[in-house]
Amino acid sequence: MTEFDDFELPGDAQHKAEMAQRAAKLVLEKEHLEAQHNSFHALPLPPTTFGDPDFVPHPSERPPLAPLQDNLMAAGDKRSEARKAFDAATKKRLAAENAAREALVASREANEDREYQALYTKPIESGGLKFVAKPVPNTVYEGPDLLPGPSSSELTVPVTPTVLKRQTRSSTVGGAMRVEISN
Repeated sequence: MTEFDDFELPGDAQHKAEMAQRAAKLVLEKEHLEAQHNSFHALPLPPTTFGDPDFVPHPSERPPLAPLQDNLMAAGDKRSEARKAFDAATKKRLAAENAAREALVASREANEDREYQALYTKPIESGGLKFVAKPVPNTVYEGPDLLPGPSSSELTVPVTPTVLKRQTRSSTVGGAMRVEISN
């Protein structure tokens, strides 16, 4: 039977050795950090404030601070109050402008109506718009001889304009021009 030997490259053994060294180094670093963490202790307080029975703190010379109840307002509240006042002033101004604009339009319409009424009362001869028809004279339609009747003159014959004249070439006459008049 055939026996199999494990085959390893020379770099494989070196890799395994370095990985073992790295693992050992990590374990040592971890132990060192844990030892430092367990050995940490805070410094004691200074003796002037702790452990000295004769220590008495000095009272403050300033009066204690207390909020003013009348003016206790956040910055956002002040801004909202100012915005409300601004919006009210803007609304009032816009309402006044609209009222003035409507009054101006109404006065213009009233003036135009007055001008039209004045124009409609004036006759056309004096620059107005009032049309006054002149009376038809009574003499035209009075009596049987003045009624219109048929004319006794001959009918007129229209003269043909040159637009209706058509010029054609006759191939039998050697290209001479012939004029035909179409009615």
